This record gives sequence, structure tokens and C-alpha cells, in this order.
Amino acid sequence: MSAVIPRNAVEWAHAFANAHPAQRIAVLGHPPRGGFCVTAGDYVTVKPDGSRRDDVHIQEEEWVAQVRALATSDFLGPLVKLRWFIRSRDLWLRQCSNPFTADYFSLAGENELFPIRHETITSGDAIHEVIAVQHFDPTTISLRVFHDKTLYYRDNHYFERVNNSDFYRLPR
Repeated sequence: MSAVIPRNAVEWAHAFANAHPAQRIAVLGHPPRGGFCVTAGDYVTVKPDGSRRDDVHIQEEEWVAQVRALATSDFLGPLVKLRWFIRSRDLWLRQCSNPFTADYFSLAGENELFPIRHETITSGDAIHEVIAVQHFDPTTISLRVFHDKTLYYRDNHYFERVNNSDFYRLPR
């Protein structure tokens, strides 16, 4: 019996609900590195896998996400629920839905990530690698020192997509 690959968010959610929950999964990885294990809470990068028509135009893209939950499907293999981040360098101020959000984005550091209140479910084999991401509370008196290449985000700050578009705003 062959599996039907989910086509939309509802079908992915249904496949995830019918899968077996897991604490960690093994994913295929990409040559030459090979496979590796992923656990809930890991920060990962995802690259286009070539399964969509427009992937040829975005081959060098790399998105950052946090693994929220894991499951193993009998037909689809490892499944992951991901919470997404946007890198500050990937945002344009025209993507902000209001001046307050635009001001917040313009003050961002070069390696700052913005958590988005948006989760998706996809195949675990879409994960490219596990990465280190730091988080901090900007209201504390002293902040940790980060290396200049470290990706980081601020605790208790998140963004939401406006009407499922490419515009973002701070929640009210």
C-alpha cells in the first residue's frame, strides 16, 4: 500500500495525529554528512528539497525552526512539528504591517531571529542540520556575551503573520 503525501496543512495535521509520538527521530540528512538524530526542542535549519516547482529559484535559502514535537508515521516516516523563525537579514521593512513593528525590526541585530507564532508539520527528512541558537531576556541587568556568528532571539517576543500573508506584526 502506498502512502499519499499530504498536500496542505490539514492533511499534514491529520497524518501527524495518526502517527506514533516519539522523543527523538533519525533523519536522513544530506550528503556527505549523512543521517543524525533530532529531539524535541532542537533548533534546526530546513532547506528546499526540490519537491516544489519554485525550489529551483531558492536553492540557497535556509530557514530556521525549533522542533516542537516529533512522531513516526508507518507510511510517511519521521514527522516534525516546527515553530518558525525569521532572520533579521531576511526581513524588509515593507513586510511590517504597522510603524511600531517596523521600528522594532529596524533595531534588530545582524544575527537576531524573530520567533513567529506559526507552526507547520512536515517530513523530518526536510531537516538539513541541528544548530545552536541562544535566547535571552532583554530586561535583565546583564546579558551574556555572544560570538559574532551566534544566532539568538529575545524571550517573550514573538510575531504573527497578518492574514496568512508575508506581512508580520507584534501581537497586541
